[in-house]
Amino acid sequence: MTREQEVRESIERIESEIDSRSLQMVLQAIETICDEKAQHIRENWQDEGLAQLWEQAAMVMSKASNNQAVQVL
Repeated sequence: MTREQEVRESIERIESEIDSRSLQMVLQAIETICDEKAQHIRENWQDEGLAQLWEQAAMVMSKASNNQAVQVL
């Protein structure tokens, strides 16, 4: 499978999740994943810089999921 095919397959799976749930719920799930990755990295790798990057990604997802337009979709 080519990289382009993998990307297309990923897009289709994500779109399906958005369609069956909501954009807000998908973004909230990604936020949770980012937070859990930060915690895992902090506890198991002791890499504070990388953990902070995952926390920043979680904050971006939180902000996006609370956006008024996203809540309507």
